[in-house]
Amino acid sequence: MVKNYPPPQISNDTVRKYVNKIRFTLKQLVTIPHKHNTSNKILDRKRYVEKIHQKVIDMLKDAIYIDETGFNLHLSSSHGHSLQGQPAVQVVETQKGKNITVIAAINKNGVLNYTAYLGSANADTFAEFIQELIFLVPINKKKFLIIDNAVIH
Repeated sequence: MVKNYPPPQISNDTVRKYVNKIRFTLKQLVTIPHKHNTSNKILDRKRYVEKIHQKVIDMLKDAIYIDETGFNLHLSSSHGHSLQGQPAVQVVETQKGKNITVIAAINKNGVLNYTAYLGSANADTFAEFIQELIFLVPINKKKFLIIDNAVIH
């Protein structure tokens, strides 16, 4: 007669020591959309780059780079220093501050235009910014606006 013995139990401490020994560390996950690197998407990106090269765009001379960023006036650090055995303390506002969005356009000469909005930018505020920018760029010169694929664009 064969006896069935329960499998040996491995403690959490043993697992932790082994994971540390093989130099694995805990990190924040980087998420990649499922369809981000399919063969079709990679081919689409390759065709796009080839199309740009065919147009002979001088990325320094002809390009205007535009982006936006948002921040909150009441942002604070989540880490701090203190003496060993004492907590790191930070006094913060009890209410969340207002969001501010900044949109800027730069080229090889520096900042062409920028604006700040109280609150979040949307398609309308982005369109207003582009309309203002058009008046600052000489009409007789070909320019390419380089933007990311944010929804408001």
